[in-house]
Amino acid sequence: MAADWLIKAVSSLAYWATGPAKLTDPAVAQWMGANASYAGRSVGVEGALRIATAWACIRLISQTWGTLPFEVRRYDADTKGMVPAPDHPLYALLHEAPNADMSAAEFWSAQGVSLLTHGNAYSEVHRTSSDYGGRVVALTPLRPEWVQVRREDSGSLAYRYLDPAGARDIAESDVLHIKGMTLDGITGLSPIGQARNTLGIADAANEVAGKLFANGMRSGGYIEAPSVLNDAQRRLADAMLAKFRGASNSGLLPILEGGWKVQALSMPPQEAELLATREFEIEEVCRFYGVAPFLVGHTAKSTSWGTGLETMLQGFHTLTMRPILKNAEGAIRRRLLTSGERRRMEVEFNVEGLLRADSAGRAAFLKSMIDAGVMTRNEARGREGLPPLPGGDDLTAQSNMMPLSRLGEATTRADLPAAAAARAPAENTPND
Repeated sequence: MAADWLIKAVSSLAYWATGPAKLTDPAVAQWMGANASYAGRSVGVEGALRIATAWACIRLISQTWGTLPFEVRRYDADTKGMVPAPDHPLYALLHEAPNADMSAAEFWSAQGVSLLTHGNAYSEVHRTSSDYGGRVVALTPLRPEWVQVRREDSGSLAYRYLDPAGARDIAESDVLHIKGMTLDGITGLSPIGQARNTLGIADAANEVAGKLFANGMRSGGYIEAPSVLNDAQRRLADAMLAKFRGASNSGLLPILEGGWKVQALSMPPQEAELLATREFEIEEVCRFYGVAPFLVGHTAKSTSWGTGLETMLQGFHTLTMRPILKNAEGAIRRRLLTSGERRRMEVEFNVEGLLRADSAGRAAFLKSMIDAGVMTRNEARGREGLPPLPGGDDLTAQSNMMPLSRLGEATTRADLPAAAAARAPAENTPND
């Protein structure tokens, strides 16, 4: 009973402070000071997104994720390998449009933003029937701050969605849950929650810089009066000096009479190391998201040209994007494929576009794959966006290599390719 009264009391106060909102609404948590940092700043998701570096990191990773095509492959008994399966329902769903309102790029970008802000990305799975084996027909994103997850006594997970329209329970089999870094395997840790102090310092530094510019880059201080002022004199002085305040009036100078003096009382920006602090916070936020600073436009102390750039882009894929994509692929396999499909099918995001080298590097790679008989010429043309050509579907290989154990042996007609054997003179043929 006491708990119910407490909830009602806090809800009433929150209503007047934040408008009509539930206790789970992030605006209420921010109003109650739950997101306060050491710098005294209350940093939530919206506050973090107003910090340029956090916005740039989240945008870079989420939009890069959204541009990657999704592939579905199945095991082929004839070739004894995995082949594309564009006819599978998941391919059209996750490669083209997961729901009626979003393209695949928009959907995966939204999932990336949820994952990089709250540490969890949730989507409700809609099927042709209530049975777990029913065909998946749509995925609807869920607001991560409105989702509660708990472990039931049976061992299964229970999902409760606290939508403003009304709370409802969603079965575990109907939730695609992509987790970030996690301690318990149930929910991911919020990157913004873990970086709250770093983001708070960055936000405070931005405020200091903004107020410094609002003051016309002038140091603060005070005006010394020759005697104690009464109320009327103080109001008159304030009215007279009001037109000299602010950045728009920074060029105006008041005329002081009767022994009045201006005294500076402020730490110069260079002594406060404001610029250095702001630069350091850029690197700190980038560390939390695993993004090289040059990728968000901070090129100090790093190269942005030549082979160094290519190597760092490779590192971005390997160290930043790959863990996120593998988590997403694992969640898709576990939730959207049946147990039978998991044994014979693969799902993954195609990162080929991220790994494309320069034209010379691509040419050398494709040539080596064709010469080794790993790739056909038409497959190589397809990677470059070129149409197939007749006769280009056969695997070819260089024939001038032979085992060391056969060095010195005579070459017979059987050892030669068919075309070369046709041109070679017959061996041991009696004279006519």
